[in-house]
Amino acid sequence: MLILHAKASQQAQALSAELLKENDFLVLAGPVGAFDAAALHPGPGRVGGTVLRFTHLTPRPSAFQMLADCACLCQRLLAEHLCALRYRQPQDEQTAFSGDAPVAWSAQADGTVTAFRIAPIIASSPLLMSLSRDLCGRSMSDDRRFAFLAAAFAGA
Repeated sequence: MLILHAKASQQAQALSAELLKENDFLVLAGPVGAFDAAALHPGPGRVGGTVLRFTHLTPRPSAFQMLADCACLCQRLLAEHLCALRYRQPQDEQTAFSGDAPVAWSAQADGTVTAFRIAPIIASSPLLMSLSRDLCGRSMSDDRRFAFLAAAFAGA
């Protein structure tokens, strides 16, 4: 599952149809109208499919907040399909993570996470939802939140 997260001032332009071929599920998350030009979302009234659209009425500025939302809203889907969970901004290229770490992320110097990858075994864990919600409620950088998450699932 790939999460494409448009922040408050971003508008996603046309996205490649290859994204649907490369991913089991595609989550388009952002403010109202952020993905209107993307041409990947299903038409109105359509239920099901591989594209999920999360429209935020209040901004979700961080990658970890998006992880917490997806862990909650897609818990059953992640458990049934046992797929990895990845995140990036629509305008960014796919980040390649080295190694087989169950939780991998890239961050800027200020602690802002720009991309992450969560292994299928962790993405499908019932503990991910409660742990991510708890960490979202704490005052710390996203980089530090992902470090705590990685430590919690180090044996997975």
